[in-house]
Amino acid sequence: MKNKPQNIYRWTAIVWLVGVVAHLIWSVLQQREQPPTDEVYTQALPFQIASFAFSSLPYWLGALLIILIIEFATFGRKAP
Repeated sequence: MKNKPQNIYRWTAIVWLVGVVAHLIWSVLQQREQPPTDEVYTQALPFQIASFAFSSLPYWLGALLIILIIEFATFGRKAP
């Protein structure tokens, strides 16, 4: 597995994407359970996805970047 660091990067990205989608679904379901308000637009799915994209996705992207940097430093070096 050490010979193919691209496989490690690919699996990391896949696991990251599954985590983001699971968090998005959980976030939308949590918002749907809230009592309705006068602001109807907040109950629309596109608004809830945009809310997730602006509030949570930057943290997910930062975590992915840190993990990929660590993986590249660990597995990306060529053996002498």
